[in-house]
Amino acid sequence: SIWEEQVVVSARAGQSIQAGPYNLQYEGVSLLAGENYATRQATFILYRHSLPVTELFPEIRYYPIRGVETREADIWHGRDGDLHVSIGDRDDDGGRVVTVHYLPMMPWVWGGMLLMLIGGCFSILTRVILRFKKTGVPAS
Repeated sequence: SIWEEQVVVSARAGQSIQAGPYNLQYEGVSLLAGENYATRQATFILYRHSLPVTELFPEIRYYPIRGVETREADIWHGRDGDLHVSIGDRDDDGGRVVTVHYLPMMPWVWGGMLLMLIGGCFSILTRVILRFKKTGVPAS
């Protein structure tokens, strides 16, 4: 969309990142162990109008059995748009590469799908009613 915004920065703990009407504060990365993977999980606090909204936890997972590394973005769905946050590797300055995508009007996509579903159900229902009126009630 033309209003979509992407921000890529090298962030350090405590740094703020502005994306659309939101402000993300990068808190840092924690090393955690999952059931079959090790993860570097970042913590972000999401603010809107200086009020905390939620926390986001994107991560980089490493699966030692297969030797595969994956990046898991964290997505927040707001009423005016979606926010996708992902982390990358450390850069030369010691900061963490952070990518933030702000996708405004995403709820309108889901609302449009719901309207199409309602329209389809209405169309089928009117055809059933018209067919029933033409044939009448079957005798039992």
